[in-house]
Amino acid sequence: MRKLSVPKSLTVSPRITSEEQFYLEWFHRKSVPKLPGVFGSRLWDTLAFQASVVGPAVLHSIVALGAVHKREVLEDLEADRSSVIPIPVCDEQEESIQRQFSKVVHCLQPTAFNNNTESVRIALISCLVLVSLEFLRGRYQTGRIHLQNGLKLVRSTFKSVSWLEYDTVDQCIMEAFHRLQLQLQLQMFDQHVFLKYTIKQYPVFEIPFANFRDLGEARRHLDYLLKEVVQLSHDAATGDKDPHSYELLNAQSRIQAELEMWFRVLAASTDSFELNTSITDSFSYKFLLLYYTMSRIMIQTCLDTENESVYENFTSDFVFLLSQAVDIAVALQLNISDTTVSLPGSISDIGWIPPLYYTALKCRNHRVRIHAVKLLASTRHREGAWNSKLAAFVAQKVVVIEERDFYSDISANDEFPTAELPGVGELLLPTPPELYLIKGVEVVLSDDNTEKVKLMYKQRDEAGNWQVLS
Repeated sequence: MRKLSVPKSLTVSPRITSEEQFYLEWFHRKSVPKLPGVFGSRLWDTLAFQASVVGPAVLHSIVALGAVHKREVLEDLEADRSSVIPIPVCDEQEESIQRQFSKVVHCLQPTAFNNNTESVRIALISCLVLVSLEFLRGRYQTGRIHLQNGLKLVRSTFKSVSWLEYDTVDQCIMEAFHRLQLQLQLQMFDQHVFLKYTIKQYPVFEIPFANFRDLGEARRHLDYLLKEVVQLSHDAATGDKDPHSYELLNAQSRIQAELEMWFRVLAASTDSFELNTSITDSFSYKFLLLYYTMSRIMIQTCLDTENESVYENFTSDFVFLLSQAVDIAVALQLNISDTTVSLPGSISDIGWIPPLYYTALKCRNHRVRIHAVKLLASTRHREGAWNSKLAAFVAQKVVVIEERDFYSDISANDEFPTAELPGVGELLLPTPPELYLIKGVEVVLSDDNTEKVKLMYKQRDEAGNWQVLS
């Protein structure tokens, strides 16, 4: 396969206006260092620019993303930090963004689109950029539709299930779709839709092996295991398969063993990482521990679909997860001038929202879950389809639904610094009874940039039967 050529430098194209060139420069100088998060991304680091040279659809997509990102940065500087509602944008700015959309659509029309390898790549890369763009501007349903269409195209284009049969460009594209898909699955958006279009190709690492070459390889392996956990959780929760069947129990045992092996390999690899000299490596390592801990809890509980109280057995794991998040928050304050690791702003990759959100929903110890909500609310930033303030709002809503008046006669101090971990006495607080607890929380986001949400969940009635509520 012919690979997309790499431009030597970012030059002014005769095809674009001075305004478009300005936003292209913004994307290159401001968006690319920020959007990928601490792990980086080949999509943003190189591939988007490679594709923009040969594909006008990608060019206009990243120009539009540059414009939206610039607007978002300016809004962050001006907005009240306690508000989750963006400042309305001026008509001229929105018109500029819409012009770029129109150009992207025109470039991808069947009459202008050749169904060859390079054209399909251009379409897929444009789709990835547009998904990130729509999530960044708060148009969640539109972004979801773009992603769904992109996943369909990936499945119809890449037929072979062998990862090694694809060159680096196609691997990069599939990896980017994998990450977006996993992001939405972890944050409980229309899971049945995104599991339906699961991409089969993924780099499967043979274990055991000596060590990870770098933290990126460790992250890719953990992503693969997380997707397996999500799939198994879905199979058990939907009732399509008996949670106690040999098939699911065997899958649970295998994934759990692979997770533990992953952790041992990570521990054996730490000497080769620059944890003490590289801020980025240090943060990446902490985020991996966050996701490993969450995965560990998920795999051990995913087949126990009728007993929400099972999570009480994992309070110590939730506290460890919380301690890693606190370490990240403290380190952010110490390195607040380093824009490559700061949380405020936006990234297209996952950060600490899913693990903290999961903790707030599933750990029923009042002190721990309130601490998770506080950390979510402590920053104003986006991670793909969600922002931290919105996640905190939803998590707090779940806490109120479950706890009701349970703590009305119990002294629980919610006024504590976010850097202060729970004490022994706080961890001994009683938890709400099983009848109070909910499961299957699903969030339906609006597409009008107001960040309105609809919360759907299952709760037991007085007879103990699960009812769907919203």
